[in-house]
Amino acid sequence: MRKIRHVLAKARIAPGHRLLEIGTGWGAMAIEAARLGCIVDTVTLSSQQKLLTEERAASAGLSDRVRVHLLDYRQLPASFEGVFDSFVSCGMVEATGLNDHTTYFKVIDWALKKNKGAAVISATAQPEFRYSKFQPDDFARHYHWANTFLPNATYFPLAAQEAVQGRLVLHSVEDHGPHYPRTLREWGRRFEENFRGDVVSKVIEEQPGLADKQAMEAFKRKWKYMFEYAEAGYARAYTSLNCWTFARPEYVVECCD
Repeated sequence: MRKIRHVLAKARIAPGHRLLEIGTGWGAMAIEAARLGCIVDTVTLSSQQKLLTEERAASAGLSDRVRVHLLDYRQLPASFEGVFDSFVSCGMVEATGLNDHTTYFKVIDWALKKNKGAAVISATAQPEFRYSKFQPDDFARHYHWANTFLPNATYFPLAAQEAVQGRLVLHSVEDHGPHYPRTLREWGRRFEENFRGDVVSKVIEEQPGLADKQAMEAFKRKWKYMFEYAEAGYARAYTSLNCWTFARPEYVVECCD
């Protein structure tokens, strides 16, 4: 929740604002923004994420403020043009691929209001010392996130400028990576604690091949190893997690009198 509120503050949301989110996840960002008074349109390609987010928004009494759209971010409705005060996207841009970064920033530019607006994007990233536009197959790409492309702290703002030519000004870049070793340990602990009973039954229902005990054990080991693999990467600064904030020109956060 602390990270969500930090991202929303960076996005300069206020009651009555419209927020566009690309990458719904399980709805936490959208629902918190709605609690703070925003009208949220959030976009996902996952029918499961759409269903659960709508259920959670309804439970929180916020269905009238959270609209979940099952569609590709490159196919947003024409009514979205130039109407949003803020934009957020956490842990999604890695999946767009290098060749679609220009399209990604053009969509943000198209959706935000022309005279004001802020965009906050966070993503797993590669530090400059090992960044390359050619990113070969590795454990995470092979078993968990196929075709993922990781940006880096300095490349991404340049990609934005090439795409939208000054209409989004870089405000700040943060590295959240140091917080993630603990996060990964916690995810691993929760996985061990909760991967049983109805959870396992649901996984097998969706992936019948995992009814085989050896296949299920391999599935579990891949996730457990991923938590440790990622923890080590963040702990040694071999991997980063950057958070970029962009804003419209002359959209001042606050003035110093």
